[in-house]
This record gives sequence, structure tokens and C-alpha cells, in this order.
Amino acid sequence: MKTRTTIIFLIMCLSSFLLCAQTTLTINLQTPRAGDALYKQQVNYKDPGRRGENVVWDFSRLKATNEDYRVYYFKPSKELEDTTLVTCVEHRTMYGYALTGDSLFLLGFENTGSKLVYEKPELCLTYPFRYGDSITDTYKGAGRYKNTLLTEAEGTLTTVADATGTLVLPDGDTIANVLRVRSERCYTQRLLPIDYELDYRLPKNDTIEIEDKEATQGTGTDSTAVAEGTVTSEGTNNDPGMKNGSNAGIRNQQGSLENNKKTRQITRRHMLLEKTDSVLFRTEACRWYAPGYRYPLFETIRNMAHLTRKDTAETADIATAFYFPPSRHTYLEEDPGNQAVLDSLLAAGTLAPSDTLLFDYNYYPNPVRSELNVELLLDLPSAVTFRLFDSSGTLVMTSQEGSFPAGVHYFTLNTSRLRFGEHLLHIVVNHQTAGAIILKF
Repeated sequence: MKTRTTIIFLIMCLSSFLLCAQTTLTINLQTPRAGDALYKQQVNYKDPGRRGENVVWDFSRLKATNEDYRVYYFKPSKELEDTTLVTCVEHRTMYGYALTGDSLFLLGFENTGSKLVYEKPELCLTYPFRYGDSITDTYKGAGRYKNTLLTEAEGTLTTVADATGTLVLPDGDTIANVLRVRSERCYTQRLLPIDYELDYRLPKNDTIEIEDKEATQGTGTDSTAVAEGTVTSEGTNNDPGMKNGSNAGIRNQQGSLENNKKTRQITRRHMLLEKTDSVLFRTEACRWYAPGYRYPLFETIRNMAHLTRKDTAETADIATAFYFPPSRHTYLEEDPGNQAVLDSLLAAGTLAPSDTLLFDYNYYPNPVRSELNVELLLDLPSAVTFRLFDSSGTLVMTSQEGSFPAGVHYFTLNTSRLRFGEHLLHIVVNHQTAGAIILKF
């Protein structure tokens, strides 16, 4: 009976996988599980390139800078009702996840020097998640940074399955039907000296009353003008409404001004945060999921910072990438669903590229300044030509590259003489053409 149940489960997983065109993330096959372990290597960062279909991502020439990062998952001792919890340990940092219904949330992270707990968790994914799907949600958390500062972070996380295509890994393996999931986190981080911790931990309803200067100024009362307008050149007050001399009149006017003052309620915690410096960050992470694997095979991370809200220029902070060798996804022996998918692909021989177009392509950067990189994965020996048109449709560049054998090939187009604005790129391979919008700046 147990064997029959297992067979039915494998058939259901495989059927679901095939119906979703091998590019869908599902709860059964892609959610993190306690007990799983895998390894990753840190490699040099490379621009992830364009969005869309028939993309080739060639990471074959990237070299490892750190070859041994162990990643493993375990079940925490505490469980919540109607929620599955799992903790990921990666590079001496623990990340807490919760699966609630069809949604995966990040609850926070902790290491020896820092801790951040989300009072409103990050929504990472909803299942099923396929090409073209996207989700956006806000999050907020607080904690400590290096045990010397209090920190508070809040922002927006947008996740989109923005591309499908073929992945060429650093060890040379080529895998088709890969789904790229791109997430962009835009958030504000505030830091406060830890000496203020007692005030910061006050209840959120602990408020004080302060003067709202903007509202008070908006009443139109000018104390200087009123005082000056009530005294004659002889030094006596000419306001008939003022009795007992000018001093009494001035006191009455001061009382009137006091009555016109506007106040507002503010929490002590918020007043503290208003005194802190804030830094704006934008973090872009791309993850490549291949059929038959629960976890990504490749990942790029780029973090950018703004010093102020008015600062439109971004400063690169971190840019790195990680490769998860398929042979080191050691959980597969205990993952019958994904193992069945891999076995079926190997038997059918569909791990190699097989799309309507007889080539996959990628280009970067976009926007471009002086050089546009183009990568082609040719299924067959092919002649390659590039054409660039300006926004009016005028042909401004033609580059006949020649004939090339099947495989991955690299090209660089000189765009330094192009005018600023949008251009249309035609990639012509034999009699097939792919088009792309390129922005020159």
C-alpha cells in the first residue's frame, strides 16, 4: 500500500510539472524543507541581462572566489498554528521562514552581531508561481546591528518571474526551461544608538503632546505686528478694548496667541526616530530555478544605496553571485518528486535547449553607454547579423558577424556614436529575427 501511494504521489508531481511547462514553482517541488542541505560557491558578479523568453544566461566563464558555503534547513522547536516554520542557516546567519497557506514569508534573520525581526514579514513567494506572475507587498522590522545600534527597516518587496530560457553553468552544464525570479527590495534603514533602547522600547501608545509649528503659523497671527500696532507715538495704547494700560493689553494678546497654538500627539518612539539618519537602499536579487531542483542553481545580488531621499544617484554597495552545483544538492535522495522529474528529463533527453527559435540570446547592459554585449546560444551552425534602428526607423548600424558553429558565442557592439534615446536591435540568425528595445544614454 505504501509503495502504491508513493507511485501515485510521483505521478501527480510529474503530471503537475509537465502541465506547467516546466517553468512553474509549486509547493510540492520548490518550498524549503527541514532536513535539506546543499552547497554553494561564491563567484564574480555578472549582469543578469534582459527579461523575456528564449534568454541564454552564460555563467560558464565565472570563477569561484569562495568554494564552500554550506546551506541547510532545520525545523525550529516552536510551531505556529496553521503555519509551517523552517530555518535556513547560510554563512553563519539564520533566516526564519513561514509557509502559510500558499504564501512563503521571511520572518527575519539573526547572526552573532545582528538581529532583525519583522513585525510585518516579507512576502517572498506565492504558489504556484510561473512566468509573468508578480507580487508586491510591504514589510517592517526592528532589531540590533552589531550589538551597538538599534535598527529599524521598512520597505516594499516586489517579486516577478520575469524570464525563461537556457542556463549555462560554471561547470559547463547546459539546462533548458529555466525560470528566473527577480526580486527588488526598496527600503529605508534607520539607526539609533543603543543608549536610547529604553526609550525606544516604550509602548507604542506612550504619547506626548508637542506644538505643531506649521499649524500654528497657519493661523495668520503675527505677535510682533499685533504688539507694535497697539502702541501710539506717545507710548499709550490706542486700542479701546484694552483696559488698565498697555501691559494688560499685551497680556491679553499673549493669552490669545496661546489659545491659537496647535498641538499634535506623537509617540516618544517616533520622536526618537525623527532624530536619526535614514539611508535608502535598493537590493536586486535574481534566482534561477531549473526543473528537478527544489532550490535555485544560480543567484545574483546587487545592493545600491541613496544617502538621502533627494539623492537620485545610486552608489554601488554590494554586487556578488552564487552558484549551487547540481551535484551538491544532497537533499535529492529524500526528494522523490524532484528526483522523478530529473529522471524523466534524462530519459527524454530534454535537458538540452529545445525552443521554437533555433537560438537563445541575451544582451546587457541596458541602458547602454558605449558597448552592448550580446550572447547567443546557437542550436545549429548559423550566420549572424546585427542591425540597429533609431526611433524613427532609420537603419543606423549593420554588423555582419559571419557564420558560427552551434554553441555559445559572444559579441560586442560599439554604441558610443549612437544618439541618446531608444533604438531597436535586430538579431538575425539565419532566417530568424529577434528584436529588442535598447536605451542609449
